Amino acid sequence: MSSGMPELGSKISLISKADIRYEGRLFTVDPQECTIALASVRSFGTEDRETQYPVAPQSQVYDYILFRGSDIKDIQILKNVPSLPNDPAIVQMSVPPSLGSGGQGQFTGQYNHPVVGQTPYPQYHPMGGFPGSVHPQLSKTS
Repeated sequence: MSSGMPELGSKISLISKADIRYEGRLFTVDPQECTIALASVRSFGTEDRETQYPVAPQSQVYDYILFRGSDIKDIQILKNVPSLPNDPAIVQMSVPPSLGSGGQGQFTGQYNHPVVGQTPYPQYHPMGGFPGSVHPQLSKTS
Protein backbone atom coordinates (compact mmCIF):
# COMPACT_ATOMS: atom_id res chain seq x y z
CA MET A 1 0.00 0.00 0.00
CA SER A 2 1.27 3.44 -0.78
CA SER A 3 -0.13 5.06 2.37
CA GLY A 4 1.50 2.47 4.64
CA MET A 5 -1.65 2.08 6.76
CA PRO A 6 -3.40 -1.29 6.39
CA GLU A 7 -7.18 -1.53 6.29
CA LEU A 8 -9.04 -2.77 9.36
CA GLY A 9 -9.42 -6.53 9.04
CA SER A 10 -6.08 -7.01 7.30
CA LYS A 11 -4.10 -10.07 8.39
CA ILE A 12 -1.09 -8.86 10.38
CA SER A 13 2.07 -10.57 11.62
CA LEU A 14 3.60 -8.85 14.64
CA ILE A 15 6.80 -9.65 16.55
CA SER A 16 7.07 -8.27 20.08
CA LYS A 17 10.30 -7.13 21.73
CA ALA A 18 10.20 -10.51 23.54
CA ASP A 19 10.63 -12.06 20.03
CA ILE A 20 7.19 -13.70 20.16
CA ARG A 21 5.32 -13.69 16.85
CA TYR A 22 1.56 -13.13 16.71
CA GLU A 23 -0.84 -13.25 13.78
CA GLY A 24 -4.29 -11.71 13.76
CA ARG A 25 -6.68 -9.30 12.08
CA LEU A 26 -6.09 -5.58 12.53
CA PHE A 27 -8.89 -4.28 14.72
CA THR A 28 -7.79 -0.78 15.66
CA VAL A 29 -4.82 1.56 15.94
CA ASP A 30 -4.90 4.19 18.68
CA PRO A 31 -2.30 6.91 17.96
CA GLN A 32 -3.03 8.75 21.23
CA GLU A 33 -2.37 5.65 23.38
CA CYS A 34 0.22 4.24 20.92
CA THR A 35 -1.52 0.86 20.85
CA ILE A 36 -2.50 -1.67 18.21
CA ALA A 37 -5.29 -4.19 18.73
CA LEU A 38 -5.49 -7.45 16.80
CA ALA A 39 -8.54 -9.73 16.75
CA SER A 40 -8.55 -13.54 16.33
CA VAL A 41 -4.92 -13.71 17.46
CA ARG A 42 -2.65 -16.74 17.58
CA SER A 43 0.81 -16.85 19.19
CA PHE A 44 3.55 -18.64 17.27
CA GLY A 45 6.05 -18.28 20.13
CA THR A 46 9.69 -17.34 19.57
CA GLU A 47 10.07 -19.88 16.72
CA ASP A 48 13.75 -20.02 15.70
CA ARG A 49 14.66 -16.53 16.93
CA GLU A 50 17.56 -16.35 19.41
CA THR A 51 16.16 -15.34 22.78
CA GLN A 52 16.99 -15.76 26.45
CA TYR A 53 13.45 -17.00 27.21
CA PRO A 54 12.08 -19.26 24.43
CA VAL A 55 8.28 -19.45 24.20
CA ALA A 56 6.45 -22.36 22.56
CA PRO A 57 3.67 -21.72 20.02
CA GLN A 58 0.08 -21.92 21.27
CA SER A 59 -2.90 -23.42 19.49
CA GLN A 60 -5.35 -21.17 21.38
CA VAL A 61 -6.89 -18.32 19.38
CA TYR A 62 -7.50 -15.18 21.44
CA ASP A 63 -10.50 -12.96 20.69
CA TYR A 64 -8.21 -9.92 20.81
CA ILE A 65 -4.87 -8.72 22.14
CA LEU A 66 -3.97 -5.07 22.72
CA PHE A 67 -0.28 -4.36 22.04
CA ARG A 68 1.74 -1.39 23.30
CA GLY A 69 3.40 0.18 20.26
CA SER A 70 6.73 0.69 22.06
CA ASP A 71 6.95 -3.09 22.64
CA ILE A 72 6.52 -4.04 18.97
CA LYS A 73 9.74 -5.05 17.21
CA ASP A 74 8.34 -5.74 13.73
CA ILE A 75 4.96 -5.65 12.02
CA GLN A 76 3.98 -6.85 8.54
CA ILE A 77 0.80 -6.94 6.51
CA LEU A 78 0.25 -10.54 5.39
CA LYS A 79 -3.02 -10.00 3.54
CA ASN A 80 -4.89 -6.77 3.06
CA VAL A 81 -8.67 -6.67 2.77
CA PRO A 82 -10.33 -4.78 -0.08
CA SER A 83 -10.86 -1.20 0.99
CA LEU A 84 -14.21 0.54 1.25
CA PRO A 85 -14.69 4.27 1.00
CA ASN A 86 -14.38 6.16 4.29
CA ASP A 87 -18.15 6.54 4.57
CA PRO A 88 -19.80 7.30 7.92
CA ALA A 89 -22.98 5.69 6.56
CA ILE A 90 -21.26 2.27 6.80
CA VAL A 91 -21.97 0.92 10.28
CA GLN A 92 -20.63 -2.61 9.89
CA MET A 93 -18.96 -4.70 7.21
CA SER A 94 -18.28 -8.35 6.67
CA VAL A 95 -15.59 -10.00 4.56
CA PRO A 96 -16.40 -13.29 2.79
CA PRO A 97 -14.48 -16.26 4.26
CA SER A 98 -12.32 -16.55 1.13
CA LEU A 99 -11.02 -13.01 1.72
CA GLY A 100 -11.21 -13.06 5.48
CA SER A 101 -9.79 -15.45 8.02
CA GLY A 102 -9.16 -18.38 5.70
CA GLY A 103 -12.11 -20.49 6.75
CA GLN A 104 -11.98 -19.62 10.45
CA GLY A 105 -15.15 -17.53 10.35
CA GLN A 106 -15.91 -14.04 9.20
CA PHE A 107 -14.33 -10.80 10.34
CA THR A 108 -16.86 -8.18 11.18
CA GLY A 109 -15.83 -4.58 11.51
CA GLN A 110 -17.29 -4.25 14.98
CA TYR A 111 -16.27 -6.06 18.19
CA ASN A 112 -17.52 -5.43 21.69
CA HIS A 113 -14.92 -5.99 24.37
CA PRO A 114 -13.87 -4.00 27.44
CA VAL A 115 -10.47 -2.75 26.27
CA VAL A 116 -11.05 -1.83 22.66
CA GLY A 117 -14.79 -1.28 22.45
CA GLN A 118 -14.52 1.88 20.40
CA THR A 119 -16.31 2.37 17.11
CA PRO A 120 -14.60 4.33 14.32
CA TYR A 121 -17.28 7.04 14.39
CA PRO A 122 -19.13 8.56 17.35
CA GLN A 123 -22.56 7.09 17.98
CA TYR A 124 -25.36 9.43 16.92
CA HIS A 125 -28.64 9.31 18.77
CA PRO A 126 -31.46 10.51 16.43
CA MET A 127 -33.48 12.12 19.23
CA GLY A 128 -30.61 13.45 21.31
CA GLY A 129 -27.68 14.23 19.01
CA PHE A 130 -24.20 13.09 19.97
CA PRO A 131 -23.42 11.92 23.51
CA GLY A 132 -21.85 14.63 25.69
CA SER A 133 -18.66 12.62 26.08
CA VAL A 134 -17.99 12.89 22.33
CA HIS A 135 -18.36 16.63 22.02
CA PRO A 136 -20.14 18.82 24.61
CA GLN A 137 -21.24 21.42 22.03
CA LEU A 138 -22.84 18.82 19.74
CA SER A 139 -24.87 17.19 22.50
CA LYS A 140 -26.59 20.39 23.69
CA THR A 141 -30.16 20.90 22.64
CA SER A 142 -31.33 24.51 22.69
